[in-house]
This record gives sequence, C-alpha cells and structure tokens, in this order.
Amino acid sequence: MKKVFWMVPVMLVGVGLGGWVFASQGSVTCSGSLSAKYQCWNSAVSELLVEDKIPQALQQLQIFSKQSPDFIQMCHAFAHQVGERAYTSFKAGERLSFTPDMQVCDFGFFHGFVTEFLFESGNRKEVGKEIGEFCTTMQGDDSNGQKSYSRAACFHGVGHGSVIHHDVREWSDPVAIVQQTLSLCRQAAETDEDFVKCAGGAYNGISYDENYAKKIDKQDPFKICRELGADGVPEECYANLASVVFNLTPDKTLQEAIDLAYRYTPSKYLQRTISTFAAMFARQLNTAAQAVPACLGLAPDLQEYCLGSYVSGLVQAGTPDDKQKGAYAFCSSKVLPDEWHTHCFEAAFQQLADFWSKEKIQTSCVLAPLATQSCEAAWAVWSSL
Repeated sequence: MKKVFWMVPVMLVGVGLGGWVFASQGSVTCSGSLSAKYQCWNSAVSELLVEDKIPQALQQLQIFSKQSPDFIQMCHAFAHQVGERAYTSFKAGERLSFTPDMQVCDFGFFHGFVTEFLFESGNRKEVGKEIGEFCTTMQGDDSNGQKSYSRAACFHGVGHGSVIHHDVREWSDPVAIVQQTLSLCRQAAETDEDFVKCAGGAYNGISYDENYAKKIDKQDPFKICRELGADGVPEECYANLASVVFNLTPDKTLQEAIDLAYRYTPSKYLQRTISTFAAMFARQLNTAAQAVPACLGLAPDLQEYCLGSYVSGLVQAGTPDDKQKGAYAFCSSKVLPDEWHTHCFEAAFQQLADFWSKEKIQTSCVLAPLATQSCEAAWAVWSSL
C-alpha cells in the first residue's frame, strides 16, 4: 500500500488598463504593479463570464497562474466567480458536464457553483438531494494519468458553500451553523466518503470566515470540535480549523503551532492537525531551517507526517509548470538530514500526482540535479507501491 503523507486560448479586446498584452495564442498577459495586474485579471475574466464563456474563463485562470506567482494567491477566488456564473447558466437550462479544467485553483469552481446553488435554492427540503445528485455527475477519471478529485471537491463545496452563505447575524452560534450544514451533508451524500468530504468543506468554510475568526476562543481554539462531538466528524474539524489556530501564533512559526497542537488537540487527531500546520507553514513562509527541527523534534510517528505535509505545501505553492521546484530544492538541501532525502521525494511524488501524470513524475528527477540519486531511489519505491 502506498505510504500516506497528509497534507488536494481566448481573444479579448483591451480596455486601457495598462497591463493588457496579447500572447501569441490569443491569451491575455497582465503586467505592471500588483494593483494594475489585478484590474487586468479581473477585467479579462469578467468579460468572459459576461459572455458565458465558462470553459475559456477556466483556461484563462490556468494561463494567468503560469504567468504570475501573484495570481496563484488569488486564483481560488476567481474560480469561485466562474463557478457562480456557471450555476446561473446551469439554472437557465444549459447542460454542464465535467471537464478537468474545473479542478484548477484548488477546486474554487465547485465552491462557487455550489454556494450559488444553495443561495438560489433557499430552504427547500429537496435541495440536499438535488445538489448531491449533481455532485455524483461530477465524476472524472484518471485516464490521463492524473488523479481526479472532482466528485470529492463538489461535496466539499456543498459543506463550504452552505457555511459561507449564512448571514453575519447567524454567526452568534457557529455550532448551529455547522449542525445545519452537516444535516445538509447527510441529505446530499450518497456514500460515507461523500459525507466526510462535505463535513470537511463545512469546517474549511468557517476556518476562512472572518466572522468565526473574530469569535474564536484563543484559550480553547478547538472548542467547537468538542462541542459537536463524534457526530461532527472531529478529524475534519481539527484538521481544517488548524488553519485558524495557526494564524493565532504571534510569530507564525511552525514550532509555535505545534506547541498549540499538543496543548489543545486530542492525541488521536494530532497527525491531521500538525499536517495542516506544516503545509500552511510551507505555503506562507517556507523557512526550511525552522521546519526541519520542528518536525524532527516530534515523536517518531509524527515526524514523517510533518515533513511530508511540509513538502506537500511546497508543491501546492508552486506554479503550474514548476510544481516540483520548491519541494525538490528542499529534498536536495543540506538542511534535511541525508536519511530523509528519499522519503522527502516520495512525499513530493504523492502530492505531484494530484497535478502531473505518472510519466511526467518519472522523468522529473533531472530537475533535481543535486539529488538525482535520491530522487530516482524514491521513484523506484513509490512507483512500486
């Protein structure tokens, strides 16, 4: 069994925003200050959505992601907008079939689509069943050598969308909000896995909601996980709310976050909580000199989860064409003890499999010239499991 590490062409008319340049294939290239680029990105995507060019908008998001690391941080929010517009077309009777492009930008398309679906549907009793039936049609395959998480992302979007569409006044009782969402998840889910993904989406939704962040008890940040009990899918609660807790640390160091995990997390959920911390640390700060001692200072059964998730975060932070760059540099570095180099590459392969075909991963060790031997040894192990 494979080792588990925790850790998921358009032609436009320019309008004088100082950053529009046309690439040879007809796509838009944005330049200038971050503000100018944002206006350019927003105008390009908005124009496509006004014309109901959903596939082209998703492709444009990928192009912008390749052109600018700055866009990667905003891509998920733009994908939300595309999903919201897609629902408007879907509601009007247009057929919507799964395409791999729907998975870009951390599946923001599904978040936006489902949020709009729920908002427009109100409190109808049938909405859970209807959205569940839709998600079961979003079933991609791995025929191109890449994993497909489309169905899982859709159910995640159900939980996420149900939470974030609540009015600000309702946030006086976040437990009630989650309970309502979990009830919807049970109606929508066809399988246990569907339900777990939906529950994870609910906790992911509150973890990013500023209304919840304002109310969190800094002396007991995981209190809601205990209050919801075993029926609340606690493993998803601790794993997702860890992102809120990470931002409570004064200096945003991984060691600080790990200390909080030990203080507030039941031992059986430590793996998931620490994994979230490590992946967030990699995406936000990426300081290997701090990550390695923090992870290797853990109990032996947690060290691999921590380092593996740190590597996963590095892959997630990479641009579409260079997903391996940060992870391979880390796996090749002298900061990491020699005995961990092979394990490091294995963790990178596992996360890269979410973005690349197996064939592309196999030939990628040439991109790690300082540790080609360790990379190839890791491939021999990983590909055989």
